[in-house]
Amino acid sequence: MSKRIVTTIVVFGALLLQTGCAVGATVTRPRLPTIVIGEVPPPAPEPAPLPPPPPPRVVHRPLPPPPPQPLTRGEAIAIGQRWCNANGYGCWLDDADFKSRQGVWRVAFDAKRFHGNGRGRGHAKHRDDTELRLDIDAWSGALLRVDARG
Repeated sequence: MSKRIVTTIVVFGALLLQTGCAVGATVTRPRLPTIVIGEVPPPAPEPAPLPPPPPPRVVHRPLPPPPPQPLTRGEAIAIGQRWCNANGYGCWLDDADFKSRQGVWRVAFDAKRFHGNGRGRGHAKHRDDTELRLDIDAWSGALLRVDARG
């Protein structure tokens, strides 16, 4: 045989043995890392930092109105005094009590009703002693009930 044919057979046989085809088995070999000899390129420059996010948008809404407050003791007494004056009574405070379950101020007065003598000057001809009890709505100030005993 010629030298060329022998070399081809040997090379071909070596390839078959190397890949495992000649024996009927598959040979898997791990890949080796590639080593490059020479200069290493400079590292890539760092990207510019991102600008900070915009501040959150603030929506100014008007505050809700404050919750309603019940009348104070002084306000309830003043409403009672105005009723007394408008109806011809001289009133002296006896008691003012807040009934929270009913939402009512109960104001009690010792009252004297003066009757004029007919001349329009308001001089006392006689007087009646009376106990007045007024129930006043604690939220609206409306007069709910007047009880005059005497």
